Amino acid sequence: MASIVEMKRCNDHFEIALKVSHKEFAALKGKMDNIYLIPIEKANTKSKVYERGKNTKYLLIPKSLRKGITLNKKASCLRSNYKGKIIFAYFMDKVVNK
Repeated sequence: MASIVEMKRCNDHFEIALKVSHKEFAALKGKMDNIYLIPIEKANTKSKVYERGKNTKYLLIPKSLRKGITLNKKASCLRSNYKGKIIFAYFMDKVVNK
């Protein structure tokens, strides 16, 4: 996991310096844009994993997080391991219900 070691406030944004392990930096594969910073402590909405059969598992999206959106069926996923935890991040387009 990365840590913020320095932060500078500008007019409309912040400039930050990160401390990142070599392994995590290598995982970026040279990508320096569109990086999301998500603190683990922010993951406070309870959810469940639904298992069907031997190998099929569903990660359920809580109703409070899907309110007002229609999810597209296509998604990309990222898995990361950190100190005995597994972090899944899903990226998908959304259609906002009016």
